[in-house]
Amino acid sequence: DELLITEKKGKIKLINIINNNVSEIDHNLKVLNYGQGGLLDVALHPDFSKNKIIYLTLGANTESDNKGGNTSLYCATLHGTELIDVKLLYKATPNTKKGQHFGSRIVFDKEGHIYFSVGDRGNREVNPQDITRDGGKIYRLSLDGSIPIDNPLVEKSDNWSSDTPLKTAIYSYGHRNPQGMVIHPVTGEIWEHEHGPQGGDEINIIKKGDNYGWPEITYGINYS
Repeated sequence: DELLITEKKGKIKLINIINNNVSEIDHNLKVLNYGQGGLLDVALHPDFSKNKIIYLTLGANTESDNKGGNTSLYCATLHGTELIDVKLLYKATPNTKKGQHFGSRIVFDKEGHIYFSVGDRGNREVNPQDITRDGGKIYRLSLDGSIPIDNPLVEKSDNWSSDTPLKTAIYSYGHRNPQGMVIHPVTGEIWEHEHGPQGGDEINIIKKGDNYGWPEITYGINYS
């Protein structure tokens, strides 16, 4: 009978839909609210009824620089109307002051993985197709934030010749701004909604290691 709601500016509210009571959740997350970024998705751990753990995505700067921010994934324990044991699980880099395409959505599969999306952060020329950079990707982690050994780039990283390491949290790449994801209730597939350029929005079924084409392939046109 309760809902957790995020507000872009950084507030988290707990609403009881029976008596319409609204409580604000206390937290110490430093949310960067600019452009399309801010406090984004919130999702309950699959065993939330036992452990009270939630996951959140938000725009953040954890590097103490003056270069803007990027999408990050946190977990925390919901203790009454307070978040405790707050942990950063993943922070996309580099920071940028561009305000576009933070993503982000969170889903879980039945094998103990969490998936979350990050948009291309307004840098379509580089980020989506470069698997050594964050942005324009869907990521997969274990629920504790570790990288699963069967992620598509883990084995590839063993023979990687470049000095720039692969982003082994990547599950799929070539995305523009994935802001919707859901697990199909029958097949278990990940269905993703992606904001494309004008006339180019997409619904994709996400598959391990696949390239979804942006910006090399699109059925839309740039707004410019």
